Parts: sequence; C-alpha cells; structure tokens
Amino acid sequence: MMCGLLHKYKLAKWPLLTICPVYYRPGVEVFIKPTTAKRVIEYFELEGLKYSPSPTYDFYRAYREQIIPHPVH
Repeated sequence: MMCGLLHKYKLAKWPLLTICPVYYRPGVEVFIKPTTAKRVIEYFELEGLKYSPSPTYDFYRAYREQIIPHPVH
C-alpha cells in the first residue's frame, strides 16, 4: 500500500520504504540501500534474488528471510 501511494509521487524508493519499519523493529525488518543490497546479493551469492530498483514486497520478503532467517519478535 505504501509503495502504491508513494509511486504516485515518484517517491517509491527502497530507502524511504524500509527506513521506518527497521527503525521500529530492527530485529525483524531490514533496511535496503540499493547499492549495498546489490553488493550483498553478489558477495554472499544469495540465490533466488534479483535486485530491481522498483520496490516489491516479494523481493523485500525474500531478501529479509535470507538476511534475518529467524527474526526476533
């Protein structure tokens, strides 16, 4: 929902969409900075992840599951 609203104003960017959730739930959520996310995927050879500059929940969920496999609630 946030992505759809922000896309209308050309503000749907990974950092803007992920900073607030990670601030309030750092053990559960992840911050996605585009350049860093691409390098993390490449360096750790994370399978099934293809970075896209257009934010999607499917990518976010898959990335988060590989970065924080068992989130702390």
